[in-house]
Amino acid sequence: MKVVADTSVLLDFLDGSIADPYKLIRPYRMVFVSPVAFHEILRTYSEEFHSGLLHELGEELLPPPKLEHWIEAARVLRKLYPVRKEKNVARMQNDVLIALAARDLGVPVWSRDLDFEFICNHLAVGLLTS
Repeated sequence: MKVVADTSVLLDFLDGSIADPYKLIRPYRMVFVSPVAFHEILRTYSEEFHSGLLHELGEELLPPPKLEHWIEAARVLRKLYPVRKEKNVARMQNDVLIALAARDLGVPVWSRDLDFEFICNHLAVGLLTS
């Protein structure tokens, strides 16, 4: 069983807050990473760590979002953004793109970010919050 990890989970893993991710998400055994989440991680860590991050997460990387994803993300943002508490369109855009990648695979998103409940409900995508 597969899952797409959000940036919040990946950062917790890389910072050592999550020692064994598979223990938290049983029965899921395969974690995928959206290039959108990978980009957010690269923004967080200095360049000296980038090659290590690519080595650590590279095998789990999904293909980049397609044009159709960007178009659908814009439509979703028009609906959902006005009712969002935190006003940060770029962050919500990235969350929508990550959820769309999970929907394409037919797998849930694994996130510790409460915004995903709102997004995943709208897109009919499963969500793990452990």
